[in-house]
Amino acid sequence: MRKKLSLLVISAALVGTYAALTPALGQTYIRDQLAEARDMPLTGGAFTTALHDEYMWIAGVEYGRQELSDSLWYKDRAVRAANGEEVPPLKPEVWGLPPERFEVANGMENRLMAAFARGGKYRDPRASARAQVALDCYIHDFGPGELHSGVEVCPARFEQAMLALTPPQTASAQPQVASAQRDYLVYFDWDKSEIRSDAGAILEKAAAVALQMKATSISVVGHADRSGRVNYNQRLSDERAATVARALGRRGVSVSKIETSGKSETDLRVSTPDNVREQENRRVEIHFE
Repeated sequence: MRKKLSLLVISAALVGTYAALTPALGQTYIRDQLAEARDMPLTGGAFTTALHDEYMWIAGVEYGRQELSDSLWYKDRAVRAANGEEVPPLKPEVWGLPPERFEVANGMENRLMAAFARGGKYRDPRASARAQVALDCYIHDFGPGELHSGVEVCPARFEQAMLALTPPQTASAQPQVASAQRDYLVYFDWDKSEIRSDAGAILEKAAAVALQMKATSISVVGHADRSGRVNYNQRLSDERAATVARALGRRGVSVSKIETSGKSETDLRVSTPDNVREQENRRVEIHFE
């Protein structure tokens, strides 16, 4: 009996020691994860590089507050940005925010998307990344299951970043609308309907102009070259137009104003024989009214 009691005492002591060590071990593991993510090579452009830095900043803040799972969540987004992925900002409507928080977050998101549509990612990638991460912080820290009060500095960081992204109103701004470019071309790889990396700047500019001029009608027409069957090329040109329309929508353009269509291989920019691949014919044409 005395032996059994001794074993029970020893077991209890071991359990207590493990329970005391586990948080410390977990914290050390996450600290090492953050260090690895902070020092990893950055393969993207200026915006994704800035996104990585900003997500690592908030991951460090959460680590310091002992919010270790949140710290890892932000770290994972930083890793995606470091790998060149343009991680999209969180959407308030899918996070179950309480009504008063949703109203604030929705307004923040609308302002951020408008800044992106004006080319903010390219004009000031650092401020754009800071605004996005501050928005994510506000949404994530007030979502379901979050019992703490959120990272209080994030709304202030958002406003600070938006000051840099909001162009001053000038008397000469309005005349620029009348002379703004109204036609844009987005090119596609052969047999593909995915947006290419070189189309990003074109779509950003097109969306910015559409918003600035308050376009009431936006035509998005897809085309294909003559390297496939006509019916297949019809579907491909339709898909290309739909892809561009979605890309404009993500940049703040109202999809209700966009009309899409596909013309298969019936309206070539460069006349070719059948079954010839031609880059100029694999395109989507955007036109504003």
